[in-house]
Amino acid sequence: MRLRTRLWIFCVGLLVAAGATSPARAAALIRITEWMYNGVNGNEFIELTNVGDLAQDLTGWSFSDNTELPGNVSLTPLGTLMPGVSALITERSGEEFRAAWNLGVNILILGSNSQNLGRADEINLYDPTTALVDHVLYNDATGQGPRTLDVSANIPFVALGLNQPSAAVLSVVGDAYGSIRSIDGDVGNPGHYASVPEPAGAPLALGTVAVLALLRRRRVAAALPALLVGLAASAGATPYYIGTGVIPGTATDDSGLTRTLEDGVTPENRIGGLGSAIAYTGTGSLYVATPDRGPADGTTTYADRYYTVDVQVDAAAHTVTPTVTATHLLRTETGVQLTGSSVPNGLRLDPEGIRATADGHSWISDEYGPYVYEFDASGQRVRSFQPPAKFLIANPNANGALELPPGNTSGRQSNRGMEGLAITPDGSHLMGAMQSPLIQDGALNAANGRIGTNVRLLSMDLTAGTTQEYLYQLNAGNLGISEIVAVNDHQFLVLERDGAAGASAAFKRLYLVTLGLTTTDISGTANLPTSGTPAGVIPVEKLVFLDLLDPAFGLAGASFPEKIEGLAFGPDLPNGDHLLLVTTDNDFAAGTPSRIFAFGIPAADLPGYVAQSFAVPEPGVWLLVLLFAATLLYRSIGSTPEPSSSSSPSE
Repeated sequence: MRLRTRLWIFCVGLLVAAGATSPARAAALIRITEWMYNGVNGNEFIELTNVGDLAQDLTGWSFSDNTELPGNVSLTPLGTLMPGVSALITERSGEEFRAAWNLGVNILILGSNSQNLGRADEINLYDPTTALVDHVLYNDATGQGPRTLDVSANIPFVALGLNQPSAAVLSVVGDAYGSIRSIDGDVGNPGHYASVPEPAGAPLALGTVAVLALLRRRRVAAALPALLVGLAASAGATPYYIGTGVIPGTATDDSGLTRTLEDGVTPENRIGGLGSAIAYTGTGSLYVATPDRGPADGTTTYADRYYTVDVQVDAAAHTVTPTVTATHLLRTETGVQLTGSSVPNGLRLDPEGIRATADGHSWISDEYGPYVYEFDASGQRVRSFQPPAKFLIANPNANGALELPPGNTSGRQSNRGMEGLAITPDGSHLMGAMQSPLIQDGALNAANGRIGTNVRLLSMDLTAGTTQEYLYQLNAGNLGISEIVAVNDHQFLVLERDGAAGASAAFKRLYLVTLGLTTTDISGTANLPTSGTPAGVIPVEKLVFLDLLDPAFGLAGASFPEKIEGLAFGPDLPNGDHLLLVTTDNDFAAGTPSRIFAFGIPAADLPGYVAQSFAVPEPGVWLLVLLFAATLLYRSIGSTPEPSSSSSPSE
């Protein structure tokens, strides 16, 4: 055998051996990577990391200590753990822990864990089948691992999944693990895992590549970058502004409606209020968007509608090009046109939220009700979802002021109904966001001025028809929610803003909102206080995700619009970042364009993001299934003996 051949076989063998000494990475692989059993002010934590190559949905997963009971602490609220991403289980609330360690909003945290660790304890990780996925049994008094009092222990890559706590390395500020000191004085690196030292076999593999390069020089250019990418750690990132698209305030649609509305100035085919709500359809660059009730605050019989809009985004060129391609007039089940008129005649509709479904339908939230309606692609209503009675007013009135106390003592405030609507990625649930607190929730002062900060989010199960309610707390009584969009099945981006424009605009923020394991369902709470948290209630966790007035975006200033109202994730950008569109409502003003702001969201900023699924079987697939089933049935009938005369058919 020639020397070159022998060297080639030897190097291949080394590569195989090197790979065998490292944890497998051909699938999702969740491992315990860091822990601290006790810290100042309850900074205890456990870090889990997906060290595999595929995403892992943690629905049904759980954690337990030495009680060894699967299901003790559900990890479902963490959602999906992407490759290379870590999640934390903390004794403190997620918000407190995040602040103590100065962690970004991209770090997944399951806070308020009551199953605390001790000096001698176990960390057990179970999958949905209750199979033990990873296990660390430590006792620093007997030498089974270091003492993690106010300092965390890191499990090296080569020891992951092997229950070798003695191999763990205590954190030191500035070490290779990226350890820091918390504001309480604890030392660790929660939220990100560095595979230190390098995975066993990595140096050997790199050395082998060098040898192979001598034999196959033309292949090293492709082999080496792949290895380096696999060993490199991803850097942090932040949302960035791409560009703004505009639709002129004088643009018209193809509705065929040419009359002038009752305000005397607005043609009924004007494309106005377009950005009240927007949603991705799952097809190319097509979105659906809906105006609200029309101009002049509900005093016209504007024909309600939604649009199909093609939004072309070129991140490299920083261009956003929107084109309205179709108009869909909204009608009742019997085909009667719905209008934006505030007259309570059974036909009034103020669309404020829209979400597309896999079958081409759209869910639209109505601020007048508040109700939620499903419309087919032609614009005909096919289904209605009524919120619980506490959301509704008893005495609707065309005059909004008369819908407030004493006209009504409970229900939504006038023109402050279900302003936002989200749909979970699997399409099974809607999440509606009231713009402001309900009247009975301490919303108003004696002069009917808005002072309340406790807003209800309404989760709607579209299959069971059931609902749940959660408490969202505004930063101030003069603010309101304008939109909500799903990140996954338990996290959402919520747009909270003031009512000011231009240089006076002071608050236009997107919050990352999390429904945690202990978030309280307040469906049974009849009344909420004006502000503060009721005893026994845990509100949703909210963290600033994006401030539209951040000088870094260059949007703030005299021309900044008041009504930022629509949010939608679009198709991912070519570099893998997520595309987020933010739209404006121009109130049908001819001199004010409808704007579409586009932002790039690095995947690391939303590690739990799950895109909405629009997959439906093609008609041809169903036809093949039916043909296959018919063939099996035919063969079964043909090969089955005829029953005897004494046989009776099965019931």
